[in-house]
Amino acid sequence: MIAQKIKTLMRSEHMSLRGISLLDQIFFSGANFLLTLTLAKYYSDLEVAGYGIGLSIALIIEATQRNTYVVQNSLLAPQIFRRRARSVMGQHLITWAFILSLQFLVFFTLMMFMPSPNFMTIFYSTIVCTLIYAQLTFDRICLLKHEKYKAPLITSSVFLLLCLCIFFFAPYQKIGFGSVMSLVGLYATLKIIWLVYMIGKPNFALGWRLTKRDAIKYSPSSIFGVIGASGFTHVPLFILGAVAAPVHAAAFVALRGLMQPLTIIIKSLDVIDKNIFTSKAGQTQNELRAVFIRQFCLYGGIAIMALIGALLFGRFFLHLFYGDRYADFYGVMLGWAGIFGLMTITFPLETILVKQNKLISYNAWRLIAGAIGAVASFALCASMGANGAVIASLIGWFASVIFAFYLVRELVFKKPS
Repeated sequence: MIAQKIKTLMRSEHMSLRGISLLDQIFFSGANFLLTLTLAKYYSDLEVAGYGIGLSIALIIEATQRNTYVVQNSLLAPQIFRRRARSVMGQHLITWAFILSLQFLVFFTLMMFMPSPNFMTIFYSTIVCTLIYAQLTFDRICLLKHEKYKAPLITSSVFLLLCLCIFFFAPYQKIGFGSVMSLVGLYATLKIIWLVYMIGKPNFALGWRLTKRDAIKYSPSSIFGVIGASGFTHVPLFILGAVAAPVHAAAFVALRGLMQPLTIIIKSLDVIDKNIFTSKAGQTQNELRAVFIRQFCLYGGIAIMALIGALLFGRFFLHLFYGDRYADFYGVMLGWAGIFGLMTITFPLETILVKQNKLISYNAWRLIAGAIGAVASFALCASMGANGAVIASLIGWFASVIFAFYLVRELVFKKPS
């Protein structure tokens, strides 16, 4: 009886946590979507494309960071994470400072030898998107492990309010692209300062030790995985921007923005599920498989609903948000819905790969998937524009999912004894 009450209480806490996290991500996703919508409606195709390229660069960095130390910390028991939180915070800030310094160095070098307004647009976007996405998952892990469940909701509410103000005032006050990026960058900087205040003074000495340890242990594999994933997630946009008219890259970015709120919500659910997974999966292969099947069915159901929604209401939402500006790119929107579905079912697969110590093998296989996506991009972008880029991305994502299933085939398809 007591055990049953404890299980019921834990289940209710998990549901409450999911509800708070979902509301948090709805606000944050809405803010990001409003930002993309503002740029797509009121700014030039070159600025929209530059923002998209900057966002892609930031997401590549975020993926490297995620595979190097964020996923590993998300699977720690809360009491263990809390003991090392100040050290991990030090590691995070050291990593952050290194990334931003490297970005400034690269872009200032480019501006010295190849000055171009396009480079400045990409530079502003990359810095700001890095400030946002380099802490998007990390700060939630820190706050959840410290049982500060409502804190992320507060920061997301502030971000939503900021983006609402930008959306309403941008067309009337003639706010420049650089000013918009500066406002968002200021918000992201204040957010990390607030996180440090909530968690405690960072331990930079131990953080530097963790940085060196994880750089040696995880960075090579993480870099391979990110290079592979970039081949089918970001390289298509880079190639598209080089070989097609700016409107194609702008459409690719704008229609990716329609899926971005769902993407961020799924990433939030994944953070919660990885946090819960540690306590629910148990030690046996049967228990591990049972939890994986439940999570895979949940994420797969979300993916199917997104695909059905895009088929039924895609043209309506395309016209609602962008008018006739990207009416000729409905196929790109359907492609992004397919990419969202493949990405969604990757998250529970990723959890199993980490638990079974197969992340290094997975990253190696992803190099092949990335090569497939990059080759498809070179073949399709010049002749098909944005449609070719999204098809190339779909091909690469499909290969990546097939490889992930291959690595966990014994657990998934053969029920362990």
